[in-house]
Amino acid sequence: MRTIALICFFLSLNLKALEYKGHEAKSYTFPLRNMAVIASDEGYYPSNLVIFEGEKIQLVVTSTSKEPSCFILQEKGVFLEASKGKVSEAEVFFKDPGIYKFHCPTQKIEGKITVLEKIKPEVEPVDRKRTPAVWMPKDVPLDDSDLGE
Repeated sequence: MRTIALICFFLSLNLKALEYKGHEAKSYTFPLRNMAVIASDEGYYPSNLVIFEGEKIQLVVTSTSKEPSCFILQEKGVFLEASKGKVSEAEVFFKDPGIYKFHCPTQKIEGKITVLEKIKPEVEPVDRKRTPAVWMPKDVPLDDSDLGE
């Protein structure tokens, strides 16, 4: 009886494993970039974050200091507590390029997020009537009259 109960238990574990859907692909409207910031007595690490316009970032903030710290990105309305041993999170979307400053008034530390403009590649229109460039060996004549036709 005990072996039957064990077999049923292990079979039920296998069925639960088949239901796991954490590996499925996720779809995002905007690119999502994860960034971590650590507040310390010396300042933020890193103190300068660089992203591109049109990206959403997921900020993860923590602290190494015993003193109370924070992360304030006032232009985007982000106010996070930075405590030692705890993690605070926020998602922020940056539509326009520019420099966005963040700070902590209690620790008197500051940093910035630089949002770069995406360079849009210039694409030349394709001329379908033009003969495509083809590599020819050096010993092949370039003139059609030399081909014997």
